[in-house]
Amino acid sequence: MKKLFLMTFVACFAMMFASCEKEVELNGTTWKAHETISQQMTEMGMTMDVRVVMDCTLNFKDATSGTLNMIINGTASVMGQEFPMPEQNNTESFNYTFDGEAGVLTSTDPTNTETIPFTYNKKDKSIDINITEKDEDTGMDLNFHLHFVQQ
Repeated sequence: MKKLFLMTFVACFAMMFASCEKEVELNGTTWKAHETISQQMTEMGMTMDVRVVMDCTLNFKDATSGTLNMIINGTASVMGQEFPMPEQNNTESFNYTFDGEAGVLTSTDPTNTETIPFTYNKKDKSIDINITEKDEDTGMDLNFHLHFVQQ
């Protein structure tokens, strides 16, 4: 009987510590990602190498809203010539939901209510976003993987 009581006590004690793992809160946090994407594209029969550099900042202002700032620049190389892309600096407001492992960013722009899913990686304490965008000029898919770390 004493062994059963002791085993029950040890199991309860262990569960108490296992269930007290700190929940991730995004409220008031800032996350940064720096990614370089290189991709080859063909337009009008010409092959070009495109290199895009993205510096992104996710700022979770409170428990439901935030901003995403993206600075994007790069180059396109065609037939041995390199052409710079004009820098773009965009800040977008969003609302979000987050369950501790995954979430969704939803644009607050009434003309574009785009949603972007994201995941939280507990192991390295990071946020990952995968985006596939269709290039307006070429119609080709551009794949972005953004890996954010907390600042």
